[in-house]
Amino acid sequence: MKKQADRKDGKTAKACRYTNRELSWLQFNERVLEESEDHRVPRYERLKFIAIFQSNLDEFFMVRVGSLFDQAIADKKAVDARTGMTAQQQLRAIYQEVRNLLPRKDTGYHKLMGKLSKEGVQQLTMSSLDPEEYQYLQLYFEREIMPLISPQIIDKRQPFPFLKNKEIYVGVNLASKSGDVRLGIISSSGLFNRLIILPSAENGVKFVLAEDLICFFAEKVFNKHQVLEKTIFRITRNADINVEDSDELEIDFRTAMEELLKKRRRLAPVRLELNSPVSDNLRDYFCQQLTLQPEQVFVDTSPLDLSFAYAMEDMVAKQHPQLFFKPQEPQLSNQVNEQEPMMTQIERKDLLFYYPYHSMDPFLRLLKEAAKDPDVISIKITLYRVAKNSKIVNALIQAAENGKEVGVMVELRARFDEENNIDWSKRL
Repeated sequence: MKKQADRKDGKTAKACRYTNRELSWLQFNERVLEESEDHRVPRYERLKFIAIFQSNLDEFFMVRVGSLFDQAIADKKAVDARTGMTAQQQLRAIYQEVRNLLPRKDTGYHKLMGKLSKEGVQQLTMSSLDPEEYQYLQLYFEREIMPLISPQIIDKRQPFPFLKNKEIYVGVNLASKSGDVRLGIISSSGLFNRLIILPSAENGVKFVLAEDLICFFAEKVFNKHQVLEKTIFRITRNADINVEDSDELEIDFRTAMEELLKKRRRLAPVRLELNSPVSDNLRDYFCQQLTLQPEQVFVDTSPLDLSFAYAMEDMVAKQHPQLFFKPQEPQLSNQVNEQEPMMTQIERKDLLFYYPYHSMDPFLRLLKEAAKDPDVISIKITLYRVAKNSKIVNALIQAAENGKEVGVMVELRARFDEENNIDWSKRL
């Protein structure tokens, strides 16, 4: 068990009977990271475990750190009943533990990409390009990216912009001809693909990320200034806001949730991530503009968003299936007779399906049969999280169009699936 932060009374949390909830969660996420370090796990699956570790940490900062951030402001003396730690003590312990984990993540990522490179999956660095690759990427930047970016230079006429949660930016410290030092910011998200796959020989995938390309060619973007230093960065915003805290409780619940989501996008930053160390002046400037403390600034030398691993997963799997676990197809339950209508089978006895190990097909068959069965009057179901193109919801819509009374309880507050669920509730 890891030592926890000192309490006000001089005793350590180690003397407490309980482990702090937040530090315990970080230990859980450490176990996810350990899966990426397990050599028995196929290499691309290990990359995905690093991506899971990162996305878990993102949500942790948005929700749990965001909640503690609010508590630390509202009541500095309040303590956790189980461990006696104040919100501020918990935050400091979290920051320290995260700083212990990030080097492991970065080291693991770079070692793993080195091994994947030998397997034919190669993330190119701008310094390692051959002349043909450099020419291709330079032309790609000039044609596909440069016309779509909107660089900003922060000065008296252009205030520091609003930065979106988890969106990746390139920050460039610039010197004008008069010697003034200003910050230039470029968003790397939006109208162009983040993942850039290079034309390469068969049986291989070479790629670069758009933010690396923008950062490398920053001199072309700010060609009237001298580039002093540059970094890739993103912020994480507090997302811990509840519908009970909303002023919109008198209106329709779905409308209240929509208003809540708009508010959440503009909550205070709780973390700044940089992909490389920067000068103290630039770090302090970021902290001042974002109302952050230096302890809330973290340096990651691996990509700040590893979701690209999923974007190219199918492409890599076709060429290098040995880098993945063998696909496990959901099995049809041996209790189900494929030749007999599902309605008849469940009238005879209850059927229990265990997902994701059992196939969803029998359940979908049941909904489709119910949609057409003249003896069916109504269908009632509860949905928590559903896919963006849900076969279940489509079957329910078909039933409603066939005149059935369809009642669906949709959990609009499913964390970070709210917008998707709101969209489905409107369609239903």
